[in-house]
Amino acid sequence: MNIFLLIVVLFFVCFAIRSEIIEYNDAFVKCKPKTKDNLKIIKYKIENCLDYDLKTIKWRRVVISTILCIIIIFRKLPSSKEFLLYFFIIFITFYTSWQKYAKNYGVDALKYGKQNLRILGTKRTKIMNKINL
Repeated sequence: MNIFLLIVVLFFVCFAIRSEIIEYNDAFVKCKPKTKDNLKIIKYKIENCLDYDLKTIKWRRVVISTILCIIIIFRKLPSSKEFLLYFFIIFITFYTSWQKYAKNYGVDALKYGKQNLRILGTKRTKIMNKINL
């Protein structure tokens, strides 16, 4: 494999792994519950948790997975042309599959979660109105 291509691949793998670690560690910091949070803030935090997966940057995970697959399939690094060809094919396959999965299942989960939050809010309002009567 061309040394330049190897350096580029290693750079992207290191960048992707580092970014994933940082993103994962900071993912839910804003959403940690606090006892002093009011209902509006709690609702906001729950919505952030619900749509977190839809906001994630999936190409980095796909790059890591693609390179691992190529190494596992070949049991070594292939030539530059083979690597680029297989990288492109596997990357497109993984990325489109992951995006389709997220769209088909993540969107519904988010929609149902937000609907439940709205229902909870209306029920809370009704209860508060009955108490204030």
